[in-house]
Amino acid sequence: MKVGGSRRWWTGRAVALHITVVVVVTAFILLARWQVDRALSGNELSWVYAFEWPFFALYAVYMWWKLLVDDDLGPVRDRRAAPSKEDDEQLAAYNRYLAGLAERDRRRAPRRDGTTAP
Repeated sequence: MKVGGSRRWWTGRAVALHITVVVVVTAFILLARWQVDRALSGNELSWVYAFEWPFFALYAVYMWWKLLVDDDLGPVRDRRAAPSKEDDEQLAAYNRYLAGLAERDRRRAPRRDGTTAP
């Protein structure tokens, strides 16, 4: 269902996304700040994390936006084309081939007495 205008921002799914992005971005900013404090106190590896957490926060905002916008695009179109007559013939031939293989395997399968079918 396509929700127009500002109503799309207040659907149940959208509100859940809003809450999630606020919690996640806040946590990532706090983690970045913590890593900067550690880096300034001498932990050189923390410089990597100090830049990594803001990147994660930006990615979370990007995904939040994509999920909201994609929701507004409506249902996903079925990208499969209707099968042509040639496709139907090829499919029927392939199904006959598979049926033949199954029959051959059934004949070759050992019976309970240990023999195989002729």
